[in-house]
Amino acid sequence: MYFMRIKNKIKSAVVRFCMAQPNVGFNYSIGEVEKLVDNAFDILKKYTGVTVVPAAVEGLTIYENSKKFGKNFPELVKNVGIISDSAVFLGVLFAEEKDDVLSEKQITHCYEMFYDDAYEAIRVVYRVDISDENFTAVYRTEVFGFDKFNLFDFIRAAAMQIADMLEKKRKKEDF
Repeated sequence: MYFMRIKNKIKSAVVRFCMAQPNVGFNYSIGEVEKLVDNAFDILKKYTGVTVVPAAVEGLTIYENSKKFGKNFPELVKNVGIISDSAVFLGVLFAEEKDDVLSEKQITHCYEMFYDDAYEAIRVVYRVDISDENFTAVYRTEVFGFDKFNLFDFIRAAAMQIADMLEKKRKKEDF
C-alpha cells in the first residue's frame, strides 16, 4: 500500500497515542497535539509514491545464522506470540546495547513503534534481543505508555524515523 494512503490514519493514531499518555491530556488540548503532529509530519509530503508493506509482529522470534528458525515449531507455538498480523514499522525509541562479557552475548533493548493497520492504532512493544555468534532471540511485549513521556521528543522522533524509513524504501524502489 502507498504510505500516503494511510498517512492521515497514522497521524490520527499518533494523536490518540499521545493523548493516552500520562499528563498529556491534562497539559495539552487535542487541537494542540494535532497541530504538533501535522507540523512534524509535514516533511512526509514528498513520499507520495513510496509503498509500505504491513507485516506480522511476533512476540518471540529466533534466528540461526541470520535465518529465521522455527519452521519446525508446532503450529500452536508459532501462533501464540503474534502481537499484530498487519503492522507497519515506524521506528525505534530508547535503544540501548550492552555486551555480557561472561556469556559472550550482546543484549539490546528498545521500544519499537508500529502502526497496526487492522486496528488503526499505534502499538509500542518493548523489544529485547539476545545474540551470540550463531543465534539471536528476539522477545517482544506490548506496552501502553511510558513513565516519562515527552510529547515533543516523541513526535519529533516518530516523524524523523518515519521519514528515514520512507527515504530508505524510496531508494530501494528506485533501483
